[in-house]
Amino acid sequence: MSNIVSKTACESLLPKICRSRNKCCNYLTTTLSGEAFEVGGRGEQQLVVLTENMRRGSFELSISSPRVFFKEGLKKLEPIEEVIINVDDEYSGTTWKNLASVKVKITPELI
Repeated sequence: MSNIVSKTACESLLPKICRSRNKCCNYLTTTLSGEAFEVGGRGEQQLVVLTENMRRGSFELSISSPRVFFKEGLKKLEPIEEVIINVDDEYSGTTWKNLASVKVKITPELI
């Protein structure tokens, strides 16, 4: 038997769970329909922690696939990280292969 939480109870409990001691939620918004919440975190692991806390709190969940969080400003920006790797020549092929598997963009001035 599952517990059904009313919308008002959900609105009061969800922020508490999101901002618990784990700080696993960076933002929390209600969708336009008002029937769902959209939460954001720093990576899949934080979202796993959040959903596990919600399941333990007797929430019924329907979870979509994670999406890249875009910053709203003058234009949408995808998160970008820069990495510089120094490896011996014998390991360069494996390094390039691993970087290519995560769709790394290589800039010519670094080659």
